[in-house]
Amino acid sequence: IDDRFLSLEDLPSNFYPYADRKQILIRPFAVTELKLIARAIETGDSDYITQAIDNCIDFPVTELTIVDYFYLYYWMRIQSYPNTPHYMEWKCDEVLSSEDDEDDERVCGHENMTALTSKELKVIYLNDLQFDAKNLDPRLDFPRVSLLQDLSLAQDSKTAIQSGKNKEATFSLDDLVLVNAAKWIKDGNTLREKIEILEKEPDLELYEIASKTNKAFEYGVYEYAMVKCGRCGAKRRYRVLLDAPR
Repeated sequence: IDDRFLSLEDLPSNFYPYADRKQILIRPFAVTELKLIARAIETGDSDYITQAIDNCIDFPVTELTIVDYFYLYYWMRIQSYPNTPHYMEWKCDEVLSSEDDEDDERVCGHENMTALTSKELKVIYLNDLQFDAKNLDPRLDFPRVSLLQDLSLAQDSKTAIQSGKNKEATFSLDDLVLVNAAKWIKDGNTLREKIEILEKEPDLELYEIASKTNKAFEYGVYEYAMVKCGRCGAKRRYRVLLDAPR
């Protein structure tokens, strides 16, 4: 910890999953992390990005909720490259009416390049959803970064099965039905173990509670930003997806 670190008190989870913590210390990327990101691009292994973020916070990255982890993606991109921001290129399709003739309509058509800053980013916080930690079933826990690889394998399995390549799937179609509920199960270290816990339940109670929790708490970075046309002032939503190359 040195003078590069800042106190971050703004996470989508509002720090509910982290006991008595109300902040984390965080710093922007340095060259060491840039090299890790380059490895992620070359190899396609996202673990290098996880390692890069772990270098920059005073909290074990695997204990972060997945939602907070991806929020840090955007924080790092915005804070680490202040002189080369991520630009959103978009053409304004606002329909303009002529002051002289109401029937004379034309499209603005202005080519915009809007820099991505925290101001444009849309974030939903648990507090926005009236979350109360006391109401979270003690058998559940927020999905953590430690599950990221398993969840990625589950998504790859879904794609493989849909493409008719069942032999390439790590998880079966039956497993995939349970993934969204299983990732909220507190016990078990892997997604497979959490699925097995659900399968051993004598009834559907835990499955239904986990499924409802998953649907009720859709929070975090909504992967779009609000942009404003530089010519006519019209506001639009712009789709933003950050990955290693970006």
